[in-house]
Amino acid sequence: MGIKKWLAFSGIVGLGSILVYELQFKSKGKLQTLTILSEKKIMEIFTKIKQAYREAFKKHQKIFRNGRRKLQRNSPEYENFVAEAYSSIPRVFNDTIDEVLKDLNITREIFDNSWKLMKNEEGVFDAFEDIKNITSTGYPRTELQMETVRDALEFCKEKLERELGTTETLQLAVSLLEDDLKDRYGFEIEDFERVYFAYLDSFNDYDSVFQAIRDAKSEIEI
Repeated sequence: MGIKKWLAFSGIVGLGSILVYELQFKSKGKLQTLTILSEKKIMEIFTKIKQAYREAFKKHQKIFRNGRRKLQRNSPEYENFVAEAYSSIPRVFNDTIDEVLKDLNITREIFDNSWKLMKNEEGVFDAFEDIKNITSTGYPRTELQMETVRDALEFCKEKLERELGTTETLQLAVSLLEDDLKDRYGFEIEDFERVYFAYLDSFNDYDSVFQAIRDAKSEIEI
């Protein structure tokens, strides 16, 4: 199930310090005033959105993790729950933006107009790339880079290959692996799994490893 489909942002993402610019232009023969945020303010709001979204995503992840383990794998209920969790990510992200803008007393219209006008500025463009990544994975690019994920997946594969097919020892191995990943990389198994499914084309096939992890964790939870 790829998170690749994640969401057309339709120009969302840009933010502002209330340093604003007012542009005047003619529309249908009338002089209109367009209020936009400064690049500095946009960058500040990007930072706030990423911080707030990370917390919102953690809550969403916890609900996803706990909920799916209560359901039988491959059942219609399980498949529906997983599909709903993934399809809800755009809503979680947009709700976060709205909350941040509300706290800053900035309208969505000003936010959208500012982003559209500033999106080609280098700093804003890079920040937007981070936002795209965090929306699908939960982490900025600077925190969870491809090389880190690739190294972690090889680490998982090496640790688990000799345990595959032996349920009891696999359960213990997965429990230890969770601690190892947290100590070594600072991330959870689910974090690496999300990035893997978000960017399948960039990785070798680790499906069997993740399947073994999910099966073992499911048995442990019962």
